[in-house]
Amino acid sequence: MQKTSILLMHCKEMEKQQKIRKLCQRFGMECRILTEKDGKEELGVLCATYPVAVGKHEMPPFAWQMPELLVFSGLQENSLQLFLIAYREAQIEQIPLKAIVTPHNISWSIYELSRELASEHAAMHP
Repeated sequence: MQKTSILLMHCKEMEKQQKIRKLCQRFGMECRILTEKDGKEELGVLCATYPVAVGKHEMPPFAWQMPELLVFSGLQENSLQLFLIAYREAQIEQIPLKAIVTPHNISWSIYELSRELASEHAAMHP
């Protein structure tokens, strides 16, 4: 696993958050906790992939509440699969919204990503 592997996480339950942090340590991943204030930040900025936000983004609504989500950056495909297997084995309650930072979405804000993930999740699980 690369040292630059990062997991961005928003999780409301402290116990679940601690279990996920332990998994990150086990896999040598940095774990960063997201808050609603991060909603306007670009993935690339949050993952330290590039230092300056470059796009124009729709701002999160005033009362927006970030959904629980996991965003993976810098993982090799097999590392992601191993992490998800260990996640299930640790019997951590599933967080339905998961994403991998890609060249396609690196300039998206957390708000834009979470909206897209929620839309995809709703379409796949009516």
